[in-house]
Amino acid sequence: MKFIDNNNAEVKLKKAGNLPGYEISISEDVIIESPLSNPFFQGLKGINILQIPKKIKGFRSNSDLQQLLDPIKINTGIKSILQEGEFVLFQPNNEALTMLKLQGSTQIFTTGEDISPLLVNYGMHEAKLKKNTVIGTIIVLHAII
Repeated sequence: MKFIDNNNAEVKLKKAGNLPGYEISISEDVIIESPLSNPFFQGLKGINILQIPKKIKGFRSNSDLQQLLDPIKINTGIKSILQEGEFVLFQPNNEALTMLKLQGSTQIFTTGEDISPLLVNYGMHEAKLKKNTVIGTIIVLHAII
């Protein structure tokens, strides 16, 4: 098992303190927009209560609302090169993400795949993640078949 960056250079990852794995951080500054930044909600500014039924018409087919809570893929700049039967389990750092009102989920990555976790902003404001922010831990596991 080894990890490489986008230039195919081997990368050494820092051991995680809380789990038997390696810390994963983001490779660039990222801003994850709030659901309230959705164009649907921007269109509601300045309307009175009598206009709401007209705005809600077509609510289910509104393309802006269909993308309201779509997860954002976060670039870590890391790929895993694994041996046969190995896979990588990503566990989000829930303590750090919750403070920013972000939600992540446990994900599985295979060999050669970019380790790009998905996050959702459920807060009222945009979430700003700085480069090198630790967003989770990866654990390399071997499948027993």
